[in-house]
Amino acid sequence: MATLKDVAKMAGVSASTVSRIINGKGEKCAGAAVQGRVWEAVRATGYVPNPEAKRLKEGGGAPKEPITVSCLFARAEDYREDSFFNALAACVEEEVLRQGCRLGPRYSHKDAQRLSRDGNFAASRRDGLVVLGKSGPDSEGLIGRFKKRVVHITLNQMEIRRDHIVCDGWHAAELALQYLYQAGHRAIGYVGETEKEIRYRGYRAFMLDMGLHPGPIFPAAMTPAGGQRAVERILAGRTLPTALFCANDATAQGVLRGLAEAGVPVPGRMSVISIDNIPEAEQTKPLLTTVKVPFRDLGSFAVKTLLDRIDHGHTVPLNIFMPCELVVRQSVAAPCGEG
Repeated sequence: MATLKDVAKMAGVSASTVSRIINGKGEKCAGAAVQGRVWEAVRATGYVPNPEAKRLKEGGGAPKEPITVSCLFARAEDYREDSFFNALAACVEEEVLRQGCRLGPRYSHKDAQRLSRDGNFAASRRDGLVVLGKSGPDSEGLIGRFKKRVVHITLNQMEIRRDHIVCDGWHAAELALQYLYQAGHRAIGYVGETEKEIRYRGYRAFMLDMGLHPGPIFPAAMTPAGGQRAVERILAGRTLPTALFCANDATAQGVLRGLAEAGVPVPGRMSVISIDNIPEAEQTKPLLTTVKVPFRDLGSFAVKTLLDRIDHGHTVPLNIFMPCELVVRQSVAAPCGEG
């Protein structure tokens, strides 16, 4: 059975660094690349943190076959480029190890499509799956191989007959927009995906409820590159919004970069706010005001719900709603000429 030293050797770091990363303290001792190598090594070695001690603590008895938990990035073609779901997956995986379970593979959307067609792929009765993000019909072939041993984590409510942990994207959008409105903004643009996106629907509903015209709207891939590309369209408009609501922090990162390159001061000329509170939100210039999604609690509740399901606990599908909160930093101010 793999040890902490085995993981450290494969990742090329010290055992103490591995310990800090898998216990949720990686941001203080290692960059994203190092943390990624450690998690890959954990998966490759099948490392489980002292399962025998955990079994004795729980009352002994014959050891069970360890539970293996995998993550499906339901919307990402390449999960390594998705900062939001990478942060969420890290919280899931920390809880998996904390519970003495084994990490399974990470699957991308492309993997799900491929494995759905693979007649040889099967999941055992001790394999579970955490689905990150809103899944579509083309992922059901893979998800179905895990039968009921599946839990979804989303910002969008889904009509599914499986366990579901939700942080309401509509409410998150309301929190962000209320803050902009209270700061005096009325011309508030939107940057992000629009099709079947609850944060966009929350944006439109808020604007209409306040008697404001929604827009300008800039559809964009919810990535730094998507946000940066949107800036050219934003600045080409005849009238500029005083504030931008970005659907996620990754998009906002690109927007801030694009505005800086164009010489548009934030928040002096244009305010920017978003949703997620990924670690990179504390590294932008200016520091990003955003709505915090409770990654650690989402990951913890998802894993505990999944393990209870696998160990023949609850039998009905659960819907668990988690709150979000505003994190005020530096990217929002009163509209230019006000306050």
